[in-house]
Amino acid sequence: KEISLMKTSFQATRIGFLLLDGFSMIAFSNAVEVFRMANYVEKSHLYQWNVTGLDGHHTCASNGLQVQHTCKMQHLFEMDIVFICGGFQLFKLNNPLHKIFLKRLDQANIALGGICTGAYVLASADLLNGYQASLHWENSLAAQEEFPLVQFTPHIFTIDKNRFTCSGGLAAIDLGLALVEIHYPNIAKRICEQFIVHQVRESNEIQHQPIAEHKKKLDFPIQEVL
Repeated sequence: KEISLMKTSFQATRIGFLLLDGFSMIAFSNAVEVFRMANYVEKSHLYQWNVTGLDGHHTCASNGLQVQHTCKMQHLFEMDIVFICGGFQLFKLNNPLHKIFLKRLDQANIALGGICTGAYVLASADLLNGYQASLHWENSLAAQEEFPLVQFTPHIFTIDKNRFTCSGGLAAIDLGLALVEIHYPNIAKRICEQFIVHQVRESNEIQHQPIAEHKKKLDFPIQEVL
């Protein structure tokens, strides 16, 4: 599916965040802050966002903090883009309700994104088949075996048509900046100035994958296999 990203009107882009239990707070907050800062530097309502989850009125992050929901899940059908925010505990992401709901969003032609392990959830719902996607390096190899129809890249973030995925952490800032730059060229630099970010990373930047100490003692070909 092709979507037009360049803004042609002054209507605010509506961003939805679907928080999953144990989601990464740093990745989620970095993504939200990019859109908030875009509004600030332009002194205009360029973006609006809503946050929700599967249960109750809040969702607990991996650090134990709870984020209050600002809308109900059905309100995500009013969004232009919906980001699924996951965490490091993949077993918490395997919920049949995710798949049903996300497929309905896709059928409504809503663009979908995955932050941290959010791409894993999209893949499990068959919504990344034929797409390139970014996932945190700890999970990407196993996910590639589980979902062979998805091309998981080692890049910090990936934009492929109407799919927006990032590996988590600070990469959520890079993905957000890239999206803002598509919508409103020349704003990203001013956002970086506010965040004291000295370098904007491109989508083809490779995730750093540390090698454990015991692996350093192995022959190089064995390290490559691992």
